[in-house]
Amino acid sequence: MNTPDLLSPSSTLRPWHLARQYAEQFQDQSVVDAYHLRPYYPEETFSLLADLCDPVCPRVLDAGCGTGEIARRIAPLVEHVDAVDLSPAMLTKGKGLPGGDAANLRWIEGEIETVALAPPYGLITAASSLHWMEWAVALPRFAQMLTPNGVLVILFDHASTLEADTGEIGQLVRDYSTNRDYQPFDLVEELQERHLFTVRGKRWTQPVLQKQSIADFVGSIHARNGFSRERMGAEAAGDFDTQVLQILRATYPEGDLTMSVQMKVVWGKPSGSELAQ
Repeated sequence: MNTPDLLSPSSTLRPWHLARQYAEQFQDQSVVDAYHLRPYYPEETFSLLADLCDPVCPRVLDAGCGTGEIARRIAPLVEHVDAVDLSPAMLTKGKGLPGGDAANLRWIEGEIETVALAPPYGLITAASSLHWMEWAVALPRFAQMLTPNGVLVILFDHASTLEADTGEIGQLVRDYSTNRDYQPFDLVEELQERHLFTVRGKRWTQPVLQKQSIADFVGSIHARNGFSRERMGAEAAGDFDTQVLQILRATYPEGDLTMSVQMKVVWGKPSGSELAQ
């Protein structure tokens, strides 16, 4: 189903496996309900973000905020945060989480490409979200909304279990994912090849150990691309859970596992940023 124009680096369009139909799964209630089970971002992430924010304009746009982990946790460090997401269910949940009622945090429902915003921003963040946006629209818009010293920060979370051999689980993920078009990709490379983003710096946070129950770990998978329970169907979701639980229980008989969690933080200028100079 892939088409050449959607996969060509010369095209500003996204690869087919990042199409709107796959992004919409994050509005499903089962995904929202499981979202808090994903690994939390290390504290170092937020001190780094605060340092990257233009001190002349300590205003942040969290694009595709989900339940607002970045927005809620950076709000105490800056003057103002606009947290934008397409999913009303995600925003509703985020408002009820710790920090969700901060006076300097504004929740905004809408598409980042067109929703009304209040620039300028000294920092724009995107974590597990930018790949779902219309790059040719969103990146130039970000460029116009940033201050001259402001940057766009793209964040990638990486969590690995310490003991389990996840090869079997990885195969199950490939077998059961509802995103049958998925292909591995490098978001930053894709944006650079399309002349939509210029990297100014990158850093990994120090690894932090996080403990989680096996049941919650399996639940967290259903908050990721291709694993909405509504779209998998009850039978397939149940079969998947049963097989992953069996694999993990053999390694973690006490019922908990430990993960090493890091964030890869990449910052730079989106296309058209010269307009803000």
